[in-house]
Amino acid sequence: DRISAENSIITVTVFLALLRLLCKRPLMGRMLKDEKNLTGKVKGKIVIEKNIKANTMHGRNDRFYCRYLRFYSPQQIRLFQPLQSKISDLDDL
Repeated sequence: DRISAENSIITVTVFLALLRLLCKRPLMGRMLKDEKNLTGKVKGKIVIEKNIKANTMHGRNDRFYCRYLRFYSPQQIRLFQPLQSKISDLDDL
């Protein structure tokens, strides 16, 4: 009983320490640059040179070649994977 109580205290302590480290890390995702030839809409800035080559020269006035920022957010599961592996390592002891 005493050994299992000590293991659970250690597990909780490690869990809280890792949780504190994860909370200090920015939980927001990243902004990734993206360029696409969009149909019927404009996002971000129109890339004039590429728009002329890809669309205007071919008479495609319904398309716009744009450069914009896209929000990328990692899944929550990936956020807690390091934590889960540490806890499973402690359970094996």
